[in-house]
Amino acid sequence: MAAVSLNLFKEHVHADSLIDEDCLLQMYLDAATQQVLDYIGYTEDEIDVLPSIPTPLVQAILLQAGTMYRFRGNVDASNLSALPYSTAAIVKPYCKMRGGSITEKLIENETEG
Repeated sequence: MAAVSLNLFKEHVHADSLIDEDCLLQMYLDAATQQVLDYIGYTEDEIDVLPSIPTPLVQAILLQAGTMYRFRGNVDASNLSALPYSTAAIVKPYCKMRGGSITEKLIENETEG
């Protein structure tokens, strides 16, 4: 299961009428998804077992992929692996803790919020 659909990403960047850029958009979406998952410490397999992807993670992927689409070159080559502060703040509650699973983390976040 893809965390974010190509159609949703196309709506996010207002590219829903651009068919010939689907491969490029999918590449940005895949890269952003991997970057967010790497940041929170989970694999795609661990996320795929969830009934749905938490909205903050979807938003973070959309923000990161949108940034990649808008700024197609390296913005700051010294910090390529880091997420922007605003995106990192969105996903911080989902970061993996020692021995915790994403399901346990989601339950914890729901009871706190």
